[in-house]
Amino acid sequence: MATTPTATAQSTAGLPPGVRDPKRRIIENPVAGEVGNFVRYSYETQGKYAEVDATCVPGGGPPLHYHRAFAEIFTAVQGDLLLYTGSDANKEPLHLPPGETFTVPIGTLHRFSAGPAGAKFKVRIEPGDEEFEKSLYILFGLARDGQLGKDCLPKNPIYTAVVGSMGGMYFPGAAGALLNGVTSVMAAYARWSGTQDELVKKYWE
Repeated sequence: MATTPTATAQSTAGLPPGVRDPKRRIIENPVAGEVGNFVRYSYETQGKYAEVDATCVPGGGPPLHYHRAFAEIFTAVQGDLLLYTGSDANKEPLHLPPGETFTVPIGTLHRFSAGPAGAKFKVRIEPGDEEFEKSLYILFGLARDGQLGKDCLPKNPIYTAVVGSMGGMYFPGAAGALLNGVTSVMAAYARWSGTQDELVKKYWE
């Protein structure tokens, strides 16, 4: 029996965007100068890992942070990939040459950027985390819509809380602890008010 359009829509509603439409595997953050191509969603590996081909412009990348739920494995492909680990974001970074891999363990402070030549690299998340994937789609979507500040964070603090909470991103130090606490409270409000669902529907679904 032929599948009706309604049944098809229902059967694909929970799938990642790039599984439903290959063009949506690629996302871009014009504020941070990042492009990501989802080679594998966690959905496609039964949650074992997710893998993204990424591009970063000189000086781009996120602020110093850490994750509690997964490790990040960086493999340089082209250009000058810079990795900062530890509490001192201003110390000399690790320059990862093409072909070399570096693992950032769970709970380790880090950030990445690129030197004058920019960088292409692979990022593998272990284990996979669909909420993290959704947070990237929301963050990059907000960037395209002009909703990010120069610090690469959403101008709306509730949106920042949603991205931080879903992405499992935590910030260091006393100021970071305060921000993490505030983020937790605002993220709870975003879930209660339906704001998180609205962002997921707009940028992920």
